[in-house]
Amino acid sequence: YGETYADPDQMINSINRLIKLQPAKIISSHISDFCTDVIPRLEEYRNRIFAREERVYDFLKQQPSDLDTIADHKLIYALHPTPFVLFWEKLMLIKHLQRLENKGLIGKTEQGFYYAR
Repeated sequence: YGETYADPDQMINSINRLIKLQPAKIISSHISDFCTDVIPRLEEYRNRIFAREERVYDFLKQQPSDLDTIADHKLIYALHPTPFVLFWEKLMLIKHLQRLENKGLIGKTEQGFYYAR
């Protein structure tokens, strides 16, 4: 869901639909092997989205911050070995911040600072 036009809600819904289908095997674009432990993998991937969002929200409960400051705390990726990873960190943060705003859990100041409500 870290692509420009990806939507975390659509990703979550897709994962839930796959879980309901109970497939015996899956293959991901990130790995080249078939997975047979399908449901636990799908649940873990979905829960990773929720865990990241919770880290962002918990961080904002401590201090209002702008996107750069939030990204510096590496709430999505533990390491930023290249500028590309920092780019994806910020892109995914934007999506989580939008979800949290839509839920009414956070707000944004005119100066671009996000804060927990």
